[in-house]
Amino acid sequence: MPKGNWQYNYVFKKITLEDVIFNRIYDAYSDDEVEARFLLNPVFMEKLSSLKKLCGGRNIGVSFFVDNMVVMIESNGDAFRLGSIFSPIDNEEQFFRLYNEIITIIDLVEYMEK
Repeated sequence: MPKGNWQYNYVFKKITLEDVIFNRIYDAYSDDEVEARFLLNPVFMEKLSSLKKLCGGRNIGVSFFVDNMVVMIESNGDAFRLGSIFSPIDNEEQFFRLYNEIITIIDLVEYMEK
């Protein structure tokens, strides 16, 4: 979770990961430190950082429960919105931005399925 977004829970303990920059941005909590380090490896952390960058630096959180992964992307409006009333309909940039956001999330999910 992004720093400061976690409510204290006596079941989980804070995990310090290898990536110093990742530790400055996120807090990791788990009841199994070995599994947390297995899931939050350097490749996964890089993919999560890429997603955060692609989403314009919005807060991103990830949660794992049993065999499910939940990705939280903070948004002030419609997530994955295509265009607006103030941009021309033939503006290619809005299509590429939406495409890249979806592809990055699919890449993250496919990586976790391996």
